[in-house]
Amino acid sequence: MYLIHVGTDGPVACGDSLIGLGTGIAPTGDIATDIEHALNALFSAGQYSGEFYNATYRSSLKASADINPNGKIIIQLSGTFIKPDNDCEIMRYREQVWQTVRQIAQGKDFDIYLGPKLLGDRLYTGK
Repeated sequence: MYLIHVGTDGPVACGDSLIGLGTGIAPTGDIATDIEHALNALFSAGQYSGEFYNATYRSSLKASADINPNGKIIIQLSGTFIKPDNDCEIMRYREQVWQTVRQIAQGKDFDIYLGPKLLGDRLYTGK
C-alpha cells in the first residue's frame, strides 16, 4: 500500500511523495485477492503511520476485486465514503488508491467503483 510523505517537494498532489509500505500480509499470487488485501489494509490504516500520512483514513471502505472475462480488474468499494475537503487531499487519496492497485495489477486495466459510480468521479464531484 502507499502512504503520503507530505511536503517533500515530490511529484504527487501538492508537493508530496508516495511511499510504499508493506501490509504485513504475504502475497497470494492471485491478483484480485492481493488487491483486496492491500486496499483493505490501506482503508483500515490510521491517519499516520510514523511520519507518513493516509488521506483515506476518514472513510470506512471495504474492497472486493474480480477479473472479468476480458481480463479487466473490477474493484468494488463499499462502506462509508467521506469526500476529501480540498484539492490536495483529493489528489493524495486518488494517488494512494490507484498506485496501490497499480503495483499489484501487473499492467492490467482496472476500474474502481464506489457503489454504482467510479471512485474518481465520486472524489471530484462528491456525488
